[in-house]
Amino acid sequence: MWFASPAHTYNDDPTSHQPLNDGDVTLDWVLKFGNVRKKYEKLLSNDIYSERSARTAIDITKTFIKNLFLDRHSTLSLNTSGFIENLPKFHSDWQFQLSSISNFDTLENFSPTDLTGALANFNIYAAIGSVDISGEKYFRYEKSGNFYCINATGKITHIYVYVKDNYSFNGKQYLGHWNKHGVIISPGSLLTESSSPKRNSDIDIFARAINKPVDTRRGLFGRLRDSDVYFPVYNADYNRWRQKHHRGRDFMIYSKPVRLRLNKPIHLELGEICRLEPSDTLA
Repeated sequence: MWFASPAHTYNDDPTSHQPLNDGDVTLDWVLKFGNVRKKYEKLLSNDIYSERSARTAIDITKTFIKNLFLDRHSTLSLNTSGFIENLPKFHSDWQFQLSSISNFDTLENFSPTDLTGALANFNIYAAIGSVDISGEKYFRYEKSGNFYCINATGKITHIYVYVKDNYSFNGKQYLGHWNKHGVIISPGSLLTESSSPKRNSDIDIFARAINKPVDTRRGLFGRLRDSDVYFPVYNADYNRWRQKHHRGRDFMIYSKPVRLRLNKPIHLELGEICRLEPSDTLA
């Protein structure tokens, strides 16, 4: 798809409009590779319940609930299923936690998989699906006016989970060592991506190592074949190809959001929300 399409360079401005593909990658597919399922399960069992996730979800939900309350809607509970048609806006408005998947997480036995070649680094996001709102409602009388208030609490009962990635070649990302017969990943690149402590001098050595061709012959004196040598490929190589051939369209990738019911709802303390009441409504 990238090679066959007209040239387009991805604009990293998050407000920009980019070509979008939401039909080729599914959540079920990415979960089949490497450590992706393990990180996905951590997202659902732990990360979405963190204090930071709750604060983000409160900020998102309270703004929406406040507008419903000010507009005098009879119910304040929300369901975001009507918003998923516009995936970029849905993502911008409703996502509250993510799990970052690295190139390293997509490997199996330190070898590239189909997922490594398709996406490499990407994120799995959790977005608000449904929130039940409750709370005590009361009047508050002040010199400035009469207010009708709710001390609101929320309970996220459903979320949406989806993959998002930018299929683009901005930056200096290493894409593996390639030849006409396949792709390998340099051990140096795996070490720089791992979470184990490293000195700056170590990282410099690893970076220099992945800049060189890799000879995969098992012996020192075997006959050198084309299939034995792999050459480093970077984003810049794709950009040079695009400039030369006037093809190569960067685009945004989404999987279809999957709606999940939470066994343990996420509780949100939304606090007091008030609206000014005309005096004649209090008679």
